[in-house]
Amino acid sequence: MHPTLRCLGRLVVVASFAVASASAQQQPQESSPPIAKPAWSLTGDLGAVGELYSISGRENRRPNQTGRMFFRPTFTLADRYTIRSEFLLSTEGSSALARQSINQYLVNPSWKWSQTRYSARIGDFSDAYTPTTFNGVQVRGGGLAVQRERAHAAILGGRTKPATEGGADGGSFRQALFAGQAGVGDARRSLSAFVLYAADDGGSLPVPPDTAGAIDSTEVGTAVNPYSVTPQKNFVVATWGQSTLLDNRLSLAAEVGRSSYTRDRRAADAGGGRVDYALDTKARYVRKRYELTGGYRRIGPGFVSLGVASMHADQQDLTSGGILRIGTSGALRAQVSRQNDNLSRQKAATTVRYRYVSTLNLRPTRLWTATISGNYVTMANHLADDSARVDFSAWILGMNHAIALGHRSLVQSLSFGYTAQGSGDDNPLRRNSDALSHTGQVQAMVRVLRNLSAAPAIGIASVQTGLQAWRTTMTYGLAVQHRGMGQRLTSSLSGTASTAAGDENIPATLGSRYTMTRSDALELRVAFNRFRGAARPTAGETNYEESTSSFGWSHRF
Repeated sequence: MHPTLRCLGRLVVVASFAVASASAQQQPQESSPPIAKPAWSLTGDLGAVGELYSISGRENRRPNQTGRMFFRPTFTLADRYTIRSEFLLSTEGSSALARQSINQYLVNPSWKWSQTRYSARIGDFSDAYTPTTFNGVQVRGGGLAVQRERAHAAILGGRTKPATEGGADGGSFRQALFAGQAGVGDARRSLSAFVLYAADDGGSLPVPPDTAGAIDSTEVGTAVNPYSVTPQKNFVVATWGQSTLLDNRLSLAAEVGRSSYTRDRRAADAGGGRVDYALDTKARYVRKRYELTGGYRRIGPGFVSLGVASMHADQQDLTSGGILRIGTSGALRAQVSRQNDNLSRQKAATTVRYRYVSTLNLRPTRLWTATISGNYVTMANHLADDSARVDFSAWILGMNHAIALGHRSLVQSLSFGYTAQGSGDDNPLRRNSDALSHTGQVQAMVRVLRNLSAAPAIGIASVQTGLQAWRTTMTYGLAVQHRGMGQRLTSSLSGTASTAAGDENIPATLGSRYTMTRSDALELRVAFNRFRGAARPTAGETNYEESTSSFGWSHRF
């Protein structure tokens, strides 16, 4: 039997036992005295989804058949012990094309002993320590957190990447990560310390032959550099603190971190790797009518944390902003920021970016709300050589209005918006890259019947780039929702049609949810997309049709 199907079968058995146990516990008692609160309870939900996919005219974007099952139980004992779990099994997890397993599980027990709270995690999970230490990376392993009055501590560890053979572009070694934190304080003042260690297993991938210099211009083949994907090592320590002053009107926060990073731990002279630092500070001052914010952030060019999903090094940011409250429902927000790289002067030029953002929110009447926004960005490095010179700017102006006419009106609401944006580059070599666009849309919510509503929409977008002619795209949309069978059946149908320079795109989606009982529901979803492209000498065949159908069942217990 297929391993995934075997896991699905085991999960069904466990889920059935859980539902039977919960149902038996919920049977009414015949005794007249008040029923005491049960010593334990089991709640949660489970379900399964099957999906079919097909496409003609181009290559597949996903598997033709997919099956998923989820089981999310919560067990509570004596209001003191709780075990929350989550299991997800999918046929995608066993696909030969999958770079990593889609199947996931998590067991999260928590309990209280005396004045101390404990929480553990086993399985697949993520956490957020600070923006420069550990944030957003998925871990398959375990963790433990302890909190007692004003003190707290936590540790975690596990695998963050499996070994994947993908060549120079997509390969990765198996990576393990361990992190911890400890701190004291409360909501007004606190101080915490963080540590992270991550390392790749250098033996988890075979070493490819070095052919980087073996292929000349007369041979057919691909050069392979065995050092294009290397086993890394990273060690990060940081401290973070925050404090509120002046009757909580002023809040200050700062983080300082140190990173040591080795790109290839196999190298004989790797040592402790390169070392660099990061600093992140924030300030906020709040009054009844206004609010002021500011911050300074510096990420050194050599600072690396393998525990952060996305972070750009070699950056320095200085930001300031404010909010001015207008009346009881209006506000004016503004922010200015400056960013530059080349912190160690290791580059020939420094690129400086400025960003100005402003938003005005108003509510002129009880039924009418309006938003007006603007954004202006510049980026330049002031080089004299046009081949490397950057002198770019872009701007956006927009407004959106919404009018609520009431649920009893035929037209319940109206909304419309307009956006203009442009960009340009003063470098003579990119003079014809300037762009200008105008976009507008109108949408209404119409109450056709007591249980039937419709939302028609229309949009237009005109774009002009460089010396090319204006290109206009028209979009027409309609969404319909119906409720029937005593609100137990909810169905929706939505679709759009857009045309631009001979191209036609028509996506449509049909969805329906039927509540069979207070605990069980069925869901059906069918999505279709039809694209017809205009004939162009360089485009080739661009016509395709794509469809996705899914059917699911869910049960709450």
